Amino acid sequence: MRAWVRMMRDESGAAAAEYALIVGAIGSVVALGAINLGNAITTSVGDASTNVQTCGGSC
Repeated sequence: MRAWVRMMRDESGAAAAEYALIVGAIGSVVALGAINLGNAITTSVGDASTNVQTCGGSC
């Protein structure tokens, strides 16, 4: 029983778990930003392609 109580009071691994959660959250934000940037680039290139095709290259 004492070992269980001692284990429940031990907070030495709490900092590592908190850092892991922070790193995971930051990683998620970076991944979402990269996806949004990729979509924006795809849209811009598509718009440019449409403009070139519409003008026939003589605009």
